[in-house]
Amino acid sequence: MSEVVDRLAGHHGFAPRAVACTVQVSAALLFAVEGIGVKVTPENAVPLRWSRHARRIGSGCFREVVVFSRKPPSPSAERYRDMLTSLELPLTAEQDLPEGALRF
Repeated sequence: MSEVVDRLAGHHGFAPRAVACTVQVSAALLFAVEGIGVKVTPENAVPLRWSRHARRIGSGCFREVVVFSRKPPSPSAERYRDMLTSLELPLTAEQDLPEGALRF
């Protein structure tokens, strides 16, 4: 996530100063809940009981998910692809994505 945070911060004109880093989302959330810094995390990673501590900043951001195969996908891969493309994620509605963001 640090690359994502650095890119987002740069886009908004500042550079965060990291004091501590962890690869464990739960540990970072515990630090933030206890007042030891802030955490940027995907909304779906925040447990419901901690949601009162979470704040959305702006409209959020999204990452493009790409699926590629050199050969015809297996039935399992097709079902997974179909499941991914049928989800309406709460971050960004399909009509609000940049044109061409969803390709089938």
